[in-house]
Order: sequence, then C-alpha cells, then structure tokens
Amino acid sequence: MSTTFWELVESYCDDTGATEAAVQRKAGLNHGTFTAWRARGVPALPKVDVVVALADALKVDYEDLVRALLVSAEYLPAQVARARADGLAADRPALAARSGRSRGRRLREEQDAAATQPPSSGRPSVEG
Repeated sequence: MSTTFWELVESYCDDTGATEAAVQRKAGLNHGTFTAWRARGVPALPKVDVVVALADALKVDYEDLVRALLVSAEYLPAQVARARADGLAADRPALAARSGRSRGRRLREEQDAAATQPPSSGRPSVEG
C-alpha cells in the first residue's frame, strides 16, 4: 500500500493514464487546492465529503486514503501507518483492488438512507 496521499494519486494516474487535473476535477476540487497540497503538503485532514470524493475518484478504500492523508499531514508516522496497514490487511478479507464504490461512499449512502427514513416513535400505537 502507498503511504502518502501523493503516492496514491501517482499510483492511480500511472494505472489509469489519468492526469492529476482529471483526479481533482473528478473529486470536485479546485485546481488551487491540489496546487497548494502539491507545493506545501496536506496541512490537515480535509472535510469528510472531500475525503469520500477523493476515495471515489482514486478508487481506494476510505480508510486507506485517510491513513495516507494522516501520513501526508504528518499526524501519523509512515512506519506506523505501514505496520497498521499490514495488520489490517491480515485481519480483513481481501478486497478487489479499486473496484466499485469506496467504503466511505457506501457509508455515506447508508447514512443518507437512514436519514430519509421516517422517525419511529418507539411507542406502540393505541387503537381505541
């Protein structure tokens, strides 16, 4: 697994032939954000919606992207991230590389579905 955000971007671009500009457009980010991240690094974790969009654009698991962003923002040492990723990979079933929706997108869809359900009062109805 790549350990930094830019390694994930470069890996995706190498694998697909996409450009960084295509990735940023696909994720809905402006050019200035990518330029600033490239020049000065990722200063902090982006908002959840941005991370979900990036995970979808890069076709990577949400947690892998968060880990890469934590390393890039220097919140998590690279060697710790690698050790945790190796341990997680052994604990979870193998996932097809870059297939389908990201876990972050699936979680967001589940939250949206739950939010659109009518609230239940939890009380039995009284017929009288």
